[in-house]
Amino acid sequence: MKDSPFPPGAPIIGYLRDSGGDKQELSTDKQERQLIAWAKQHGHSITFYRDEARKGSSTVGRDDFERMVNHFRSGATEAGIVLWNFKRFARDIEDHQFYKADIRRRGYIIHAISDPIPEGSVGRLIEFAYEWESQRNLEDLSREVKKGLRDNLLEHGAVPGTPPRGFKGEPIHLPDHRDGTPHVIQKWVPDPSVVPLVQKAFQMRADGATLKHIKAQTNLYKSANSYVTFFSNRLYIGELHYGDHVIKDYCEPIIDLVTFNKVQEIIKRHRHQQHFKPGAHDHPRRKASSFKLSGILYCGICSAPMSGHKSKQRNGSYYIRYECTNAKRNQGCTASRIPAARLEEAVIQTLTEDILVPDYLEAVQAEMLTEIGQNREQFKAERRSLRAQLGQTRKKISYTVNAISDAGHSRALLEQLQTLESMELQHQANIAILDQKIADPISHTKQEITVRAETLIENLRKSSPAEFRHHLRGLVLRITAYRDEREIIGYLTFLYPLPDVKKNSDIESVPKGDPAVGAQKISR
Repeated sequence: MKDSPFPPGAPIIGYLRDSGGDKQELSTDKQERQLIAWAKQHGHSITFYRDEARKGSSTVGRDDFERMVNHFRSGATEAGIVLWNFKRFARDIEDHQFYKADIRRRGYIIHAISDPIPEGSVGRLIEFAYEWESQRNLEDLSREVKKGLRDNLLEHGAVPGTPPRGFKGEPIHLPDHRDGTPHVIQKWVPDPSVVPLVQKAFQMRADGATLKHIKAQTNLYKSANSYVTFFSNRLYIGELHYGDHVIKDYCEPIIDLVTFNKVQEIIKRHRHQQHFKPGAHDHPRRKASSFKLSGILYCGICSAPMSGHKSKQRNGSYYIRYECTNAKRNQGCTASRIPAARLEEAVIQTLTEDILVPDYLEAVQAEMLTEIGQNREQFKAERRSLRAQLGQTRKKISYTVNAISDAGHSRALLEQLQTLESMELQHQANIAILDQKIADPISHTKQEITVRAETLIENLRKSSPAEFRHHLRGLVLRITAYRDEREIIGYLTFLYPLPDVKKNSDIESVPKGDPAVGAQKISR
């Protein structure tokens, strides 16, 4: 093993990661023993950060990795990081370069004991070759695996992995592997023993029951969060989506289309609410991004997220741009790169000249107040109806409790009580929402609007990228953009209703019911 690049006797951090499974290259326990022996040999004390059963293709979900990076960002006393090999750090080449540069520019060393890297610029070149090899191996493996899975799907309807709840794997025996081991794949088919619980869960969700109460009634999953993916799976209406392939009549539907679509509408409403919660955009790399529109910008051609990139040119300058993630990975999008400075300036210019204008904002407020006034009577009628339903539900709860008290509890009575309590909570939540809509809205004077607009413009001009994104998310839901030769065309989609104060094509309608009800065109 190579001599230590760390100062003699310096404390160091060891990072351990494996992908899980029986065929992993080196478990974290084995890595730990190797690194402890190496540190002892070179006189270093060592402490560890560990991510077990975590893939290197992304940093998302690698909690200890993020804690380690933050440890060095906050001024760690250790001399740097030691790994078994650079694949343990990351397999994605962008993650490799981003996090290594971030840690090294703070004066720390990153060393892999099984990857021989010489000192100096030649060593960095060899290190880059390791990074390239890691990503290339990952991509090659992915292509080969996908091809085999695709062939099995199209020829036999076979799908790998654990079937969703309500389905089971029906084995299909193929010719043995070359080494003589059996080759068995599986097709997903409905499981009659679980189908009734799946149908009950969907019906409860369509009737407004919470995930917590559905979990208590069905116990299909241990975690309530698992039900989010469960309810979105179109396999329950007989339609299999696997990669780029869609098989419409893969199996007999378990859920009727009316119930399924009703559940999707409920999911859509909850996603809009989740969008505004803290952490909704917190990919580890996005939080530290130096690009102002990171996490807000989407491709105007394919709607995929756009990410910022920086590359050095021959003349020594840097080309800084936004690029569609699908186009970058050759996944069917032809969108061109967009210069970052031009797009960011176009966004700021559109906000300051077309949106954050006192007359315009005053008109927005007037439109909102008018809409609230027009709908208030309807909201009051809905609230009266919900209060009546709440009263009936509480009576049923009382009757059920009395029945349990008189006759003793049974599974049927307990399930009925839980369902009624779920309905009670849902009625209360809906009434609270209507109470907010009926309450008198706050109205600001034109002077107050002017001061707020000027303050926001100043903050946008002077803030850091992270602060810029924070201010922008208070006003804009998303930005879509694309490049048409030398022109950049995009739209700002707003969180608030926009009045028809500009009689031109720059205002576009968005269907009612969506929190964004208008879009402002940007062009540069």
